[in-house]
Amino acid sequence: MIPVGTNLDVAKPPKAVLTLIAVNIAVFVLQSAASDASLTWVYDNLAFRPLHFNPFSLLTSLFLHGDFFHIFGNMLYLWLFGGPVEERIGARLFTYYYFGAGLWSTALFGLVEVIAHPGKPIGAIGASGAISGIMALFLYRCYYGKIKMTLPVLPVFFFVSWARFSLPAAPLLIFWFIRDFLGGIASLHARSGIAYWGHVGGFLFGLAVARIKRYGHEGQIEQAKKRLFEKIDSGYGWKTNNAEAELLKLLALSPRDPEIHQQLAHYYMETGKPKQAEEHYQHGVNLFFLSDPVAAAFLVIDHMDSLKKPMGLHLHLKAAESLIERTFLEDAYRVLQPVTGKGEGGVIAERAGLLFVKTCRAFGDEAKTAEAARQFAADFPGSKYANEAAHVLTLSPEAVFPVKKETPGPRRPETAAAGEKSHAGFAIMHGINKLIVDPIFLFLWVFMLSWGGGMSAGGIVFTFCFALFIVAFYRVDWFHYYRQWGRKSEETACREVETAMLLDRAVLAEKGENYEKAALLYEKHLAMAPDNIQAHFNLSRIYVNHLHDRGNGIRQLKKLKTAAPPEHPFHAFADDEIKNMTKGHRGGG
Repeated sequence: MIPVGTNLDVAKPPKAVLTLIAVNIAVFVLQSAASDASLTWVYDNLAFRPLHFNPFSLLTSLFLHGDFFHIFGNMLYLWLFGGPVEERIGARLFTYYYFGAGLWSTALFGLVEVIAHPGKPIGAIGASGAISGIMALFLYRCYYGKIKMTLPVLPVFFFVSWARFSLPAAPLLIFWFIRDFLGGIASLHARSGIAYWGHVGGFLFGLAVARIKRYGHEGQIEQAKKRLFEKIDSGYGWKTNNAEAELLKLLALSPRDPEIHQQLAHYYMETGKPKQAEEHYQHGVNLFFLSDPVAAAFLVIDHMDSLKKPMGLHLHLKAAESLIERTFLEDAYRVLQPVTGKGEGGVIAERAGLLFVKTCRAFGDEAKTAEAARQFAADFPGSKYANEAAHVLTLSPEAVFPVKKETPGPRRPETAAAGEKSHAGFAIMHGINKLIVDPIFLFLWVFMLSWGGGMSAGGIVFTFCFALFIVAFYRVDWFHYYRQWGRKSEETACREVETAMLLDRAVLAEKGENYEKAALLYEKHLAMAPDNIQAHFNLSRIYVNHLHDRGNGIRQLKKLKTAAPPEHPFHAFADDEIKNMTKGHRGGG
């Protein structure tokens, strides 16, 4: 069986994992190209050897490998488990934990060797101990994950077919650790070619870090949210999922998660409990404003449409400011309209009134702008914003909220060089030159040369390249290159954002009983995301129950039936509705 991946999402290229793999492979290539004398020097000085202990070897030994299968297996497992872990804890912490596990695993291996085999301890090379720590972090943080496996089966007509399946990660990792622990016990009496105690040390380090950082708690929240929200979004409904109990359990695990409060508010509105819904709307809006102000703004609109009343004036003002910053003028108008001109005083009311005047003017509606300005002058006759409100009337709609353009800063030499035509080789040499004059590189190289003594020419080259790779790992902005390589195109990203925003606006329009607008927005959304079952259901319901458009209703019901799998409740609903509407039409004709 060969592991080929996991079922966990990794949204962006894992920069730390890719960098570590690149450095390990580069060092292995240098090892393969080195002469026998140079390799002897490398293993004598850079491998971890308890009898000839050198603190620097605790680090260098992590990048040395014995043969192709050794490095292939290590890099495969680093890629397999490292990506999901880095996605969830960040590249910086991932790097710290990787080297921490590597140092701890090497130290434990050396200690056991000195005690179990005094006078004759062997050395150790390889990244297995560091990767064992990452596997432990995966076990703790992503315990619910599955490993995708492939297995070659009997050849058919000279072609090998592959069986693909998934296995739970937790029991496999636990079995792997028990096997290594037992192997370590056995190695106390009879040596083997595997540093079992290094694996055990790295794994225990990873478990300790995960326990201290409470990564298991984060994993529990992620698993529960994903499972529940997938059910809700797929259209299976609230009551059939025991949604309230699951949402309250999630809230107990993560009381400051705005998404959970939002879903609870929706649940209580669906089940006729507006008082509980309002409480969770309030919590959700306040928490969203700390992390995603635009999401908070749309939740304010959702509250207004669902409960038919506004929230606090300060929340509406913050929501409008967030929406205007993203040029959602229509939604900003909807947020401000119910809270302005109510006779409230104070600075917040003045700012909201002024912003409402600006929003009306940005729409180009002369009548609404004049009325908003008149109302502002009547409500706040001595306002410090009076002149600004009057000035807004003289502006063109486009000039009210001008689009801000980023002012480019001073160009750095390397940025200027990149914008001009230059030879690629010159750019590479320029980068290497920057690394060579780096103080860390100079320190490392001089230290290794003075410590290595009279080494061969190959040893000098290896030392130079190894120090260069270590410095490049910390100094070069690898994330920039990985982001450029792995990011979506601007067109794709904009399309995804537009699709999500269309759905949000359609739902809000439906809740506000503006069914014609909701139908138009749902149609636009489905043109971009035709597999959204819930959107098909909502649109068919609007056509049938509210707009009484039989033709479009049947059309959407057929699409709903096609999109929903046979076991989905909406599939049966669509089938029944189509039969009833067809039967009623024939009977009436």
